[in-house]
Amino acid sequence: MDLLFKRGLLAREGKQIRATPSGFGLIDALPAKASYPDMTAQWERQLHDMAEKKSAYQPFMGALESELKSLMEEVRNGPLPESLRSLPAQPSRFAKKKGKSGFRKKRYKTKA
Repeated sequence: MDLLFKRGLLAREGKQIRATPSGFGLIDALPAKASYPDMTAQWERQLHDMAEKKSAYQPFMGALESELKSLMEEVRNGPLPESLRSLPAQPSRFAKKKGKSGFRKKRYKTKA
């Protein structure tokens, strides 16, 4: 949940937690299959079966990876949902930091 708050997808309103416009945009951008509660219920059942030694790890992970790749491909190839078009641009968190003067400091190699 902390990651959802840090990424601006959730916000606190008093004692309540609410989805932000970005959070709603993300939900709308997901393929319908990804938002079905029974999808995670199936995963939980399979994890339980693995804990009970009734099924193996590798077939579960192989199927899960395949399904997630398929969902991601569907999102990549689909149109940009209307809910994401009107979101404000987020500043890049990975921009290079500048020194006090406003310019990046150059580092010179010294001869040893």
